[in-house]
Amino acid sequence: MTKPAIRNAKMVSGIPCGPTGEDGFHATVGYNFPYHDKTAPIVDMITIAADLPGMYCNMDRVRVWAADGVLLWEGPLHNLEGVLYV
Repeated sequence: MTKPAIRNAKMVSGIPCGPTGEDGFHATVGYNFPYHDKTAPIVDMITIAADLPGMYCNMDRVRVWAADGVLLWEGPLHNLEGVLYV
């Protein structure tokens, strides 16, 4: 079974750091990014797509988008702790 070329996620997260978790990575559709800054852009979409081959297999790349196709964050899926799919 092959996975779709682009998958949509509702939330992605990393390891919280700092006294209040502000240094950790967390993005959720419909919320500010970064989430602790209420003046930051609102996440419109999170996509996960196939990337270049890695050391052991093909890697996946996560992209966090604001409205109008503005890229807020991009990084490898294997660096994150969790993904909540749509």
